[in-house]
Amino acid sequence: MTPSPSTALQRLLGAYPTSFWVMWGGTLINRAGDFVIPFLGLYLTTVRGFSVEQASVVLSALGVGGFFAQSLGGTLTDRIGRKPVMVFALLGGAATLAALAFARPYAAILALVTLYALISNTYRPASGAAVADLLSGDARARAYGLLYWAINVGAAIAPVLGGLLAGLAYGWLFALNAAAMTAYALLLIRHFREPARDPQPPGARLTLIPKDALLWAYAAATFLFALVWLQGYTTLALALARQGFNAGDYGRIIAVNGILIVVLGLPINRLIATGASSRLLALSSVLLGGGFALHALQGSVALHALAVGVWTLGELINFTIMKNVIADLAPPHLRGTYQGVSGSMWGLASFAAPLAGGFLLTHRGAPTLWFSALGMALLVAALHLLLGPHLRARHAAHTDARA
Repeated sequence: MTPSPSTALQRLLGAYPTSFWVMWGGTLINRAGDFVIPFLGLYLTTVRGFSVEQASVVLSALGVGGFFAQSLGGTLTDRIGRKPVMVFALLGGAATLAALAFARPYAAILALVTLYALISNTYRPASGAAVADLLSGDARARAYGLLYWAINVGAAIAPVLGGLLAGLAYGWLFALNAAAMTAYALLLIRHFREPARDPQPPGARLTLIPKDALLWAYAAATFLFALVWLQGYTTLALALARQGFNAGDYGRIIAVNGILIVVLGLPINRLIATGASSRLLALSSVLLGGGFALHALQGSVALHALAVGVWTLGELINFTIMKNVIADLAPPHLRGTYQGVSGSMWGLASFAAPLAGGFLLTHRGAPTLWFSALGMALLVAALHLLLGPHLRARHAAHTDARA
């Protein structure tokens, strides 16, 4: 007998602790109110009158700040706790956005955007470590998937609301974005309980750069995966423009990504949470590379939408389980640090992806760009298969240590 929707909801809510649902609800609020960054380039060029080159420098500062913030935030998380770092990131980010709304000189805007990236991105390793503390096993894997789904539902809402608000006045973007971050911080202060953490082993030291070859191998795989994935949001629009497609065409093509994530995110999360991580990660990389290779065919809107659909499936699998893999690698007293190392690779890739992709597109052409993406993705797939036995051995060692 199929349970009623209310019974299924009660089971879902009861499967995870209250602190997790505080994070889930706060994440949805925060991402639905993430108005400033998606419209920042437009704001800088149309409202403030800066050139495209000046706006690009400001936007690249987000990646640089994210790279340093996640490494530092991870270590800070292990030193002072998950909750203080998450609250600091949200309230500090809100304050920085409020100041950015009134900034006029270019140097001040660049400095504030960099500061925003440095402060707000410390949230990421803290949240990843908090989930690892709160849950274990398959429940933890599903919890990371639920958070990823909430992020994307919010991300689907934010541009629509942001476009309406920008039509009224850009000041609303800054005010309501800061309000959403503050609301989430208040939820954490009032309702989030700092998870109990295992004591630091005698002689163990906290470190910014762990000496763990397996972690760095997964960090390299993360960087290469991100380098390919980010082409969908950097060079894809430029490549499509060369084929004669307009901004509306690109919007319809890339919308497939958000639709599939919202529709398939939860079912895929349930299907793969108990699967073999290394083989799933290899599959995700093959799908990612195969999807981008389809863009080389230079066909219709429908063909490019199909390509986006294929690489979105790879994204869904990778994003659903990668944080859990990193949590499996980490000793309990370094969970924040390990999440920070992995997350910093996304900051580095967000800086390198437009440069590398733009160079290949300009000097070698779109087919070379997309087949290079395929080659890199296949390299990542092979790396995950090679790392699989080492990941399983690490997981077994941590399980034995807790027994």
